[in-house]
Amino acid sequence: MKKFVMFSVLLMLSVLGNAQLSSDSRPEVFRGVIYDLRTSRPLEGAEVKIQTLSGEIHTMTDESGYFTLSGVSKSPFTLVISMTGYQDKVLEQVSRIDEVEYYIGLEQKGVRHPGSGL
Repeated sequence: MKKFVMFSVLLMLSVLGNAQLSSDSRPEVFRGVIYDLRTSRPLEGAEVKIQTLSGEIHTMTDESGYFTLSGVSKSPFTLVISMTGYQDKVLEQVSRIDEVEYYIGLEQKGVRHPGSGL
């Protein structure tokens, strides 16, 4: 009987330990909105890319500037956002925080006028 109780306790501790480990390391969702810094309007069609040591995942923003990336680990990653007509934004060592939507603004590229030296 003692062996059975001891086995049951060890089994239960093992299950609880694995459940805690898997909830801390399982991939999650990273979401937010990309917008124009000057006008505050959402940007449709911006590419949002997450780069990690194990690879990269990417998506595009919808008509509301909204994006969702699934399978993002909790370990820090590099976030790259790009869109035609805007300066690329690269954020290093980003850590995903549970239940947070990120609002990230992009700056328009400067327009060059002939002869203006810009």
